[in-house]
Amino acid sequence: MTTAGTFAEHLTALRLRRGMSQYQLALVSGMNHGTISKLCSGKRPNPHRVTVLCLADALRATDAERGHLLFAAGYWPDCPHVALTIARWEVDQQAAAASA
Repeated sequence: MTTAGTFAEHLTALRLRRGMSQYQLALVSGMNHGTISKLCSGKRPNPHRVTVLCLADALRATDAERGHLLFAAGYWPDCPHVALTIARWEVDQQAAAASA
């Protein structure tokens, strides 16, 4: 999974890798199917941190996947390794933009 991308893209990619439908994710996470649909389509781009963590748990996300979901939703990841990877990626992106 790359660092770039929207929360909806990361959530959808992870959900599909787990072989889950939106409905199945709603059942496992205890969330409303309409909420899952809006999150996956990007109509709800800024979910609460607790929502992101709940979805990560429901999807049995690895530390890296959890970190990418958190970052895509606008939060800093809990895992130091993922946070460092994202920080390096941001520096690389800024350097690339400055040289362009």
